[in-house]
Amino acid sequence: MPYSKTLSYDYLKLLGKDSQTQKIFEIFAPFIPIKISYGHKLSFEFNAMVDSGASRNLFPAVFGQQAGINIQKGKQVKLLG
Repeated sequence: MPYSKTLSYDYLKLLGKDSQTQKIFEIFAPFIPIKISYGHKLSFEFNAMVDSGASRNLFPAVFGQQAGINIQKGKQVKLLG
């Protein structure tokens, strides 16, 4: 039987701006707190947007660099969506 645990987080309020009317509006988006660590050392924390339909997790390369990962050794792949 697969492991299952339910977690609950509030949606965070973001502000958007209509490019035609310049009006400011609120957007509520699902974010969760993330901690990045590498080599048993915590590097930093941030909020990541949840995409429940995604088949991969994507983060900017600089996050890996800041965690001490040599991203140049990684295999570069092309992603489509």
